[in-house]
Amino acid sequence: MYSVLRSCNSGQAYVARPDGEFSQDIHEIAERLCPSGHEVLTDAGVLLVIRSPDGIEYSLFKEGKVLVKTPDETVAWEVVRSVESGFDA
Repeated sequence: MYSVLRSCNSGQAYVARPDGEFSQDIHEIAERLCPSGHEVLTDAGVLLVIRSPDGIEYSLFKEGKVLVKTPDETVAWEVVRSVESGFDA
């Protein structure tokens, strides 16, 4: 889970890091998110670039970091929460 969201220096993106150890498989998360409209744009092995149903691009890294490409903090939180919905229980 994520509890802190930080703005990137550019002001055009936000980064969320997991609160604790991250043991989820990012490819499995993506598989669970795709039926709800998320689309994997790039699979670089250690990170996935994904587009949300609302058209927001974000990167999901193997270590659990999420980089959301938006200057809007509220939108970034919405994307991060949708990523969490793809986690294993």
